[in-house]
Amino acid sequence: MQVRCGPIDVSKAMKQVSWTPTDWTQAITSTVEFYEAAMRDARWRTQRDEVIQILVGQLYWDSREDAYAALEKIYDIDLEHFRPARDEL
Repeated sequence: MQVRCGPIDVSKAMKQVSWTPTDWTQAITSTVEFYEAAMRDARWRTQRDEVIQILVGQLYWDSREDAYAALEKIYDIDLEHFRPARDEL
């Protein structure tokens, strides 16, 4: 079901289950804080790497090295595993 005309009416949920909506700015702040922490947390490495692959592949395909370098600097993480191996003779 899609909302086609204006905001959703949540009054029924508020009455029947004492639900209150989260303030929009708090919801956004909490979401950003979670993702910022997840970028640095080793427990989320697999998920982080998937997001980075999609992001870099779709948005920075012509400057991958610059994107990896920026992400490494911002989040203090190692993304060397994304770079192709270089033969050094």
